[in-house]
Amino acid sequence: MEHRDASAHVLKISEINTSIYVSTRLHCSKRCRRFEIRNAQSEYYLTDVIGILSAEGKRTGMEIPQADEILGINTRQEIAYSDRAMRRRNAMPSWLRA
Repeated sequence: MEHRDASAHVLKISEINTSIYVSTRLHCSKRCRRFEIRNAQSEYYLTDVIGILSAEGKRTGMEIPQADEILGINTRQEIAYSDRAMRRRNAMPSWLRA
């Protein structure tokens, strides 16, 4: 959901969606057919799949114990920081080791 589409309640939420999705094509495509356009941009939001899966009682998320495993990389400084962090933990994010 983009800022201009968010209610006051939604704007108070401090959690983030890092946009890392893991699914089979069939599992996800069945739910994508249920997407609706309900925003100012007239766009489909892939994030709507979270609400659909949640309504079905499916697991939709996980806690990432180390925040530096989900950093965005847009500058040389950020890639250097990420490189150092990955080398410190042997290049394998904790959520993939489980």
